[in-house]
Amino acid sequence: MQYTPYGQYGQYGQTEEELKKKRRKKRRRRIRRFVLLLILIAVLRKPAVSGKIGQLIGRMPVIGGVQEDSQLTAQQEDSRQSSQPDASDSDAESRPDRPEQPEQEKAAVSEELLAVMREAALEFEQEVVLDTDITDGKTSEQLTEMIGATFREMKRRNPELFWIKGYAAAIVTNGNTGELQQSPEITFSFDDDYSESELKEMAQEMKQEAKRIIDTAPKTGSDYEKALFVHDYLVEHTFYDLEGYRKGSDRMIYTAYGALVNHAAVCNGYAAAYQYLLRKLGVNCMIATGTVKESARSDLAKNAGSDGGHAWNWVELDGKFYWVDVTWDDPLNEDGQDAGGPVRHEYCFVDDNKISETRMLDEDNADPPVCIDMTLNDQLMEADRKAAENP
Repeated sequence: MQYTPYGQYGQYGQTEEELKKKRRKKRRRRIRRFVLLLILIAVLRKPAVSGKIGQLIGRMPVIGGVQEDSQLTAQQEDSRQSSQPDASDSDAESRPDRPEQPEQEKAAVSEELLAVMREAALEFEQEVVLDTDITDGKTSEQLTEMIGATFREMKRRNPELFWIKGYAAAIVTNGNTGELQQSPEITFSFDDDYSESELKEMAQEMKQEAKRIIDTAPKTGSDYEKALFVHDYLVEHTFYDLEGYRKGSDRMIYTAYGALVNHAAVCNGYAAAYQYLLRKLGVNCMIATGTVKESARSDLAKNAGSDGGHAWNWVELDGKFYWVDVTWDDPLNEDGQDAGGPVRHEYCFVDDNKISETRMLDEDNADPPVCIDMTLNDQLMEADRKAAENP
């Protein structure tokens, strides 16, 4: 039986030797950061300096927020900041590579702009004009950085915006003073394979299909039961569109729409649908992207021209975080056809050790969690073994 570790994210292919070099560099950076931390602790013992540092930290922005149509609460969105276990709780070298994001990119995300952009996108408005509340005191470079980071965050949080491909920003400044000459504008680019009316109809189709699925979910159950239900539903009702991937003609296979409405997707479509449904059920879930290690790539994936790009999810259940790879629990046979059979749970609710055996995280993943619990997966795998023994 062959797995299909490939999808939309194919530009990050690396050899095993390159991955080893990358890990060595990161170990060196960790040591340097540790030394700097010791120095900082020594400096902070001076009361005057400590007070100034505390003032600066108090002014640092916190990224958070909730989708308008989601049942997630603000407390759930912020919980991953407070409930993350310390890195020392597990073997750092055995976890997936999780590079830190530059602090300025995190700070550049504007929650106010994010809300404006998302509202416009949901209404299929292609142009967004930034008002002075967002632009005051910012240079063109700061605005450019903020718009880019906020757009990426909007796409990261909102898989329902499947029709948006990218954006363009118009920022006009005075060449002498650098001051803005007019309010900056953002223009979204929509999927040009479909008309606007077709995209609106497709958005409504996906919304209705999601409601139909959610109506059958255990709404009074635990987050675990909801997350398991959505995992099993996608495995049973979605097939991996290998032919569509090879042809590269249908962008919808990379979206939640492809998985939920067409029931055909590749890894990013599975992951987007999982995130979309769980957030509607009030469960904290995001997409992770990375590169499958050369040793873990199937012959089928290599023959299809994949360079190892892959997408999966993390999910928060009762304050703990777990990795979930719906795609790899829906395997293909050697001919690239859906293998059928009972639902598998090998990559459902797994920890860092398990997930790092086969892949590395991309650098642009925003604050990936630390996952250190295999209890739920152990229970599922034991139930799968008993079911196989007593069909």
